[in-house]
Amino acid sequence: MKLLFQNKALFSTDVKGPMHSHHFWQLDYYEGVSLCHVNIEGGSGRMLNADGKTLILIAPYTPHLISTLGNCVCYALKFETEENAFPGVDSCLIKYDDYSWIFERLFNAINPRNELEKNISEHLLSILMLELRKSKGFHSSGGYRMEPRIRNAIEYMSKNMLLELSPASIASVVNISVTHFTRLFRKQTGMSPMHYLRKLKMGRASKMLKFSDFNISQVAEMLHYPDIHTFSRAFKMEKGVSPRAYRESEKTCSNEDGKRID
Repeated sequence: MKLLFQNKALFSTDVKGPMHSHHFWQLDYYEGVSLCHVNIEGGSGRMLNADGKTLILIAPYTPHLISTLGNCVCYALKFETEENAFPGVDSCLIKYDDYSWIFERLFNAINPRNELEKNISEHLLSILMLELRKSKGFHSSGGYRMEPRIRNAIEYMSKNMLLELSPASIASVVNISVTHFTRLFRKQTGMSPMHYLRKLKMGRASKMLKFSDFNISQVAEMLHYPDIHTFSRAFKMEKGVSPRAYRESEKTCSNEDGKRID
């Protein structure tokens, strides 16, 4: 086990990286993220959907593309292992709570001050990989194959979230019956099309509240909500706080970013 890289970074906007691969393992945790997609290509093309309760493990030489929705703090670790040291372990999602004691130690020492701390992190990663070898992660196959029509629907929704979309209108775009589309969408994303659309809108709302001077009524109007009360209710369902409280907390956090990210 050799730790190559550790980093902690603040993502203050949505992020979409390029399709790429590398010779090492990659372990990412997006704290506070609304939604994170990992598109894994190749013969076993899959889509992993992570949130603030899961981590993403990417196996060596696996073509992948990561995109995040919403502000978050990214913890990233890259490490090498001996070839075939952990047979059966593949790219997968990992529940944070299953190995919280490992992750807390790893992330608290994200920038090791000496060789001893680095060695401890390497041993913790070895323990994690052995545990995954034993349990095969919480997705035994490392996720699922993303149906092309659902991928197209997600892309269409992302580009047209301000239109008057409905399951029927989205289903017609990808040429599938609304019943089958709704069932397949929920199976592959874990949520209904309208829930996913709300997440997209609230991701944009979060950025507007943090980076613009528009008042909350204006944000609601630009996102095509009929009134501020409907918008505030939808926002709180996704973020757990009101738009006003979110804006105030983000202003406080932005003043501390330099102290918080090192």
